[in-house]
Amino acid sequence: MGRLDALIYSVIGYAIVFAGIIVLVAIIWAFAKFIAIRKKDEKPEIVETPTAEEVEIVEENVDDKIKIAIIGAIMSFYSESGRKCDFVVKRIKRAK
Repeated sequence: MGRLDALIYSVIGYAIVFAGIIVLVAIIWAFAKFIAIRKKDEKPEIVETPTAEEVEIVEENVDDKIKIAIIGAIMSFYSESGRKCDFVVKRIKRAK
């Protein structure tokens, strides 16, 4: 009877562990559905971007360090927001 008892205990143990895993998967699945429904209800903010005609271009002598700071701020914004940026740095000159 020793081997039969060990077999029964191991089968019961496996069944309990398997049932526990199923419960955990169900809880995580339900939580993911809850989050998806909640995000679906939130409406994203609509931000109007100015067109080329609306933007006034001012030609000035801007210091290279200021240009670098502006480019860095733009890249930081896009990296944190997770959106793709069409902005491409074509060349970099050393600031004097």
